[in-house]
Amino acid sequence: MLTHDLCGPFRDGTYAVGYPTPGCSVMTVVSTGMTKERAQEEAARLNEEQEKRAAAVERDRQLRMRPETLQPAKDYLTEIAAADEEGDE
Repeated sequence: MLTHDLCGPFRDGTYAVGYPTPGCSVMTVVSTGMTKERAQEEAARLNEEQEKRAAAVERDRQLRMRPETLQPAKDYLTEIAAADEEGDE
């Protein structure tokens, strides 16, 4: 899950919001030109959205793994035997 963080202050006194790019140590900037308070609010909002997305993915995964939604494996040996019997007739 991505975690958005506050970046700055920059030379002009503004802040940005970004997240560490997966697989490397580079920050990916999402929003720029904000006050510190606004950047903190934006990072919190983005983190909350990310948590909601992660929870939705997990709920979907759990629903897909419910026994009543799984398709039973077919007994292919029985199918082959039945096909052979029909062919013998």
